[in-house]
Amino acid sequence: MNYIPWLNKLAEKEYTNQNPDISNIKKELARLGNPQDKFPAVHIAGTNGKGSTACMIYEILKQAGFSVGIYTSPHLLTFRERIRINNSLITENEVNEIIGFYLKKNKQYENVQNCPLTYFEILTLMAFVHFSWQKVDIAVIETGLGGKFDATNTIKKPLASLITPVDFDHTELLGKTITAIAKEKAGIIKKGVPVISAAQEDAVLQTIAKTAKNHKSELYVYGKDFKCFYVDTDWANKCQYISYNDKKHFYTNVPLSLLGRHQLMNAAMALKFMGILQEEGYEIAENAIHKGLRSAYWPARFEIINQRTGNTLIIDGAHNPHGTATLAATLKDSPFKKSRITFVMSIMKEKNYRKMIQLLSGLAKKVILFKMNNPRAADVNILRNNWKRYLSPSNIRIESSFKDIFGLIKKDQVVCFTGSLYFCGELLKYLKRKI
Repeated sequence: MNYIPWLNKLAEKEYTNQNPDISNIKKELARLGNPQDKFPAVHIAGTNGKGSTACMIYEILKQAGFSVGIYTSPHLLTFRERIRINNSLITENEVNEIIGFYLKKNKQYENVQNCPLTYFEILTLMAFVHFSWQKVDIAVIETGLGGKFDATNTIKKPLASLITPVDFDHTELLGKTITAIAKEKAGIIKKGVPVISAAQEDAVLQTIAKTAKNHKSELYVYGKDFKCFYVDTDWANKCQYISYNDKKHFYTNVPLSLLGRHQLMNAAMALKFMGILQEEGYEIAENAIHKGLRSAYWPARFEIINQRTGNTLIIDGAHNPHGTATLAATLKDSPFKKSRITFVMSIMKEKNYRKMIQLLSGLAKKVILFKMNNPRAADVNILRNNWKRYLSPSNIRIESSFKDIFGLIKKDQVVCFTGSLYFCGELLKYLKRKI
């Protein structure tokens, strides 16, 4: 039976039926023999940088010769991107086989419509079953959002818990204060499991440190226990060079394909985790680290596409103020700072779009607001009114067609598409890019 149409329909409710409760998925995983405990895993939470950090770990481990699973979200072109082993996305046949197996094990759900799990919970269950069936050596697991009540937090004892920078996002689900959000993210910390944290605001770090102490977990913090240093950027070859050190390891002139100074902290977290694995007996040569970071590709993260028309496209899925500030900093640090930039944007209505617009306003020559067919998308007229604070109305356009947009930007030297990963996904589909 083909369950793909049902999954795609369920996806429409991905963020509308979230509840702070993982009891349902715990029960369903238990009925399947707890597949999430059949393989070693690293668990990653945070607001920004989770995907990039996961990608770097995944690529290094592949280069080291391991069979590696990775589970991330959201996807850009197909939900199958979220679940992959080495270079292969989960296939539609494997998806149907796993859901069929799940229903067979739960006779009360013979009608798939009666399944009690959310879209994200179903995908999480599929990832865990897939990785256990394929007997991966290790899996890289990224939370969807939050941590404590995230479906992925059914992993009992990961090899390490990583927490990337924590900031305001999904406040309607995670809490209105930075401390409340930090508590949710720190919810992935397990007893005796080492914790690797990015540099954080004081309130966030205090929350993480307290949780780690309560769980008797060793805490390693970026800037204190390990660090990366910027060396240089080869913009022509889309690569930057970094050095890393902690108390036991030192790597120099490591090539990193993911651009932007913010990626140094993500890379450092990945490398600190490699050190923990090495202490556990995993063989990871320095050559694998160099090759892994050079081959790391994470779409729509300051992705540069040079057009045959002569202009440069930058695709960046920054979707909150922290991510937008990072995008602005990377643009200012790049050769593109010499050009006034055309921004093409679509933002979800629950995001702090006022702050996001403010952060980019000093770099903008003009802006095109894309009218995306998504019920969560912010009203383009509201976005236009916010942009009017910084640009003349004549430099603000609203369009609903990529074809029309590309007609408008032909003579623009640098064009940055940003505001939402969903928007970037639609753009990549239009450009017929493959993941």
